[in-house]
Amino acid sequence: MSTTAGLRADGVTVRFGTKPSGGRTAADRAAVDRVSFSVDEGEIVAILGPSGCGKSTLLRVIAGLEQASSGTVSWNGEDLQNRPPESRGFGLMFQDHALFPHRNVADNVAFGLKMQGLAAADRERRVHTMLGLVDLAGYDDRRIDTLSGGEAQRVALARALAPSPQLLMLDEPLGSLDRALRDRLAIEIRTVLKSLGQAAVHVTHDQDEAFTVADRVLIMREGKVVADGPPEELWNNPVSKFAAQFLGHPNVVDGEQFGGPVGPAILRTNGLRQLAATEPGALTGTVIEQFFRGDHYKVRFRLDTGIELEALSLAHNELGSQVFFRLAPDAVSPLLRE
Repeated sequence: MSTTAGLRADGVTVRFGTKPSGGRTAADRAAVDRVSFSVDEGEIVAILGPSGCGKSTLLRVIAGLEQASSGTVSWNGEDLQNRPPESRGFGLMFQDHALFPHRNVADNVAFGLKMQGLAAADRERRVHTMLGLVDLAGYDDRRIDTLSGGEAQRVALARALAPSPQLLMLDEPLGSLDRALRDRLAIEIRTVLKSLGQAAVHVTHDQDEAFTVADRVLIMREGKVVADGPPEELWNNPVSKFAAQFLGHPNVVDGEQFGGPVGPAILRTNGLRQLAATEPGALTGTVIEQFFRGDHYKVRFRLDTGIELEALSLAHNELGSQVFFRLAPDAVSPLLRE
């Protein structure tokens, strides 16, 4: 973790239900519980977790919109506790765009620049630059209500980036879009942010989105950070049963039952190769579900022991039929904790 450059959160805790006198009510709980992490300059960090895990509350603390019960947030070593949101130099982008419907595209993008007191000619140049960056060149005079969902999100991104924020914070920015558009815009957001060297915190409940956008991903559960690392590292070595299941590993098993160490483990779907017929040591099961996935099938089968597993198959398998899989030597990876 960085010590001074960029953003640093140290022991941030947010409690709801605390009495003004300092006593606690029955509803008192830690929405964010002693969270510490950093974002280096130019780094994109995604905060990933289910609804209610505290990720948006943490973002609001960083923005200055929520007061932490304890802990500190700093930028380049400066404590931000007494800095109001408007003086932190951070940008915000939300799921609902929050665009001004009575202003055209150019005026929306220029809003933060006017607040900075930038001269009109400089504002116009900056607006044109930002619209070109998000592939909306020529949209200056378009009305907001004529834009598609994807275009509106690009305008919101251009507006958030136009004032050159020290840190950009994105709160579920793609949550209202359909899957195909979400996937495309996730790539575009990363491309734009990396081209600018923009530090960013991206909050989402969607693992694919987090892995596409971020250099590093934090997984939150019940107010705590339970995993932190680059996307590939997190996927290959999730530290806990919760992290593995949340990231989409379907086969969380007792490692000892499949030739691995005692304790929880993941059995990778790409470590199961389907066989045409049984052979010594093969896993034999009955197909209970099958879903077509374009270039492969996702097959769920039940072993004689009652354990259900998921594997990928190039062949169609009838429900109720027997299937045989060979387990690769490195298919089972231990988890550090439940």
